[in-house]
Amino acid sequence: MDKKDKIKQLTLKYNDILLESIRIALSEDLINLIVVNQEDQDFGLVEFMSKKKEFKNFVLTEFLKNNSNPVIKELAEMEERQFKFKKKIKK
Repeated sequence: MDKKDKIKQLTLKYNDILLESIRIALSEDLINLIVVNQEDQDFGLVEFMSKKKEFKNFVLTEFLKNNSNPVIKELAEMEERQFKFKKKIKK
């Protein structure tokens, strides 16, 4: 197994932990940027930021939308079609 395959395997193995790490890092960095750039503190985010899980998920989602290629962005914005299956009755 070469180095890239091993990294792929480890990334898959630790995916959940890495994903949560990214959520935490992005949301903390955003909060720090808001604090440092005082002009961004004027709108009321305290209540939304207090809902930590929802806030982290929203920040990650928005970050990924802003940094994905156009095809993935278009797919994310597409509506999911619902199909209904009807059972045929033999006569």
